[in-house]
Amino acid sequence: MHELKRRMLKLLEQEFIGWKYPRDWIVHGHSCYFFSPDIKSWTNSLAACGEIGGNLVEVNDVTENNFLLSKILPYNTEHWIGLTDKEGNDTYVWISSGQIPTFTFWVDHEPSHQWKMPENVFVENCVFYSNKDNDYMWNDYSCEAERHYICERTLTVDE
Repeated sequence: MHELKRRMLKLLEQEFIGWKYPRDWIVHGHSCYFFSPDIKSWTNSLAACGEIGGNLVEVNDVTENNFLLSKILPYNTEHWIGLTDKEGNDTYVWISSGQIPTFTFWVDHEPSHQWKMPENVFVENCVFYSNKDNDYMWNDYSCEAERHYICERTLTVDE
């Protein structure tokens, strides 16, 4: 275990020296994460993550989900994740891998793909951690809304 930790620290030093990245990346498992202090639309969040070498987070299992929740719950903020139906075909996929999620954490009765009001129908194609009822589950919403966002970058260990 000590050797693995040493190799990971060495990797982080080698990987990030001279690389444009925020100081606030948090390492967990095989990835590192950035929790944005600012708010942007889903599309601008995706671009912001790309500018610092990551993607909007892809939540692959309950362990990763619980880690992310542990970081956002204390701040009572909503965050975009990398799940989208930008194609408008009612199928949500991870923007970074193009895969349909095998793990989900939807609010009851979601995804709805739209929000209806008497005069308008709003298309909902992007997914965020919603603090509706303080449950922090996934909800779909207009990609143009501004939220905080979570970036992810996969760590690799060279042999």
